[in-house]
Amino acid sequence: MRRFLNFAMRGRVNAICASTLALLLSLAFLPASGVTAGMIGLVTLRHGPSEGALLLVSTFALGAVLSNFLIQSISIVALIGASLALPAFLLSTVLRSTASQGATLAATGALGALAFCGIALFTGDPIAWWRDVLAGVLMLGLDEAPVREQLEPALLAALDRLIDQVAYASYFSVWSMIFAMVAVLLARWWHALLDNPGGFGQEFRSLRMDRRIAYLTVALGVLALFDGALSDGLIPILFRLALTLYVVQGLAVAHSWVAWRKASRAWLVAIYVLLVMPLPVGVLGLAIAGFSDAWLDYRARWQPGA
Repeated sequence: MRRFLNFAMRGRVNAICASTLALLLSLAFLPASGVTAGMIGLVTLRHGPSEGALLLVSTFALGAVLSNFLIQSISIVALIGASLALPAFLLSTVLRSTASQGATLAATGALGALAFCGIALFTGDPIAWWRDVLAGVLMLGLDEAPVREQLEPALLAALDRLIDQVAYASYFSVWSMIFAMVAVLLARWWHALLDNPGGFGQEFRSLRMDRRIAYLTVALGVLALFDGALSDGLIPILFRLALTLYVVQGLAVAHSWVAWRKASRAWLVAIYVLLVMPLPVGVLGLAIAGFSDAWLDYRARWQPGA
């Protein structure tokens, strides 16, 4: 990993090549887009917003040209740029200026709320809008009649269900900001590997948002109860976004506890397994841990000064 990072950081051309290659790989394997966003975040953290912006523009300009040549469409590249890479760049700029992962996480929530409210304002129906966008990407070329005739109806139905689920999952605009924060954390880890080995773990274990975010979350929860019992609607979605932020803070609490107790890393493995399971046990548990930490400050009790 360090060799790859050293190669990518040798100059602008190397960084553009590495970032664009990951972007092209994401056309076939979407998670590779996280590497592109991470590279943009790394350059922003290490060399400043101007260099990060240059890499962002260069990567997606070149990626759009190559994508149009390879698959005759730039829709996937545009979606990655707008929903992941650009937010990752903005959040990396916040992290560079504040040197606080907690402040960056709070900025993630603000950006997610702004994106959702903007889409809701200009489209009227965020779910329908995101469904159209995602359908244009995931069903690329499959809506043509000759192609559809050759595909199994069950496959097309499964793709339709997948699009509905992704569009509806707390609304894609909200989740994309969380993915952007993950990309920023990846960038900060890479930054630490190059310039401050071991520094990332200590920073992440200290991640904590301002308590005012907790007050805002409580207020949103109370308002959400009067706006459809936590179902659909602007306030309930913003409440869920706030709770999702506390999942990340809960992870920081869990990592801090394992480090403090010198416990087996198997505890962390179990937590991450629960986090990706279909049942929301892990997500709910971490959200509760992160939210209660806002009031109880566990890490101050475990290790003063953390």
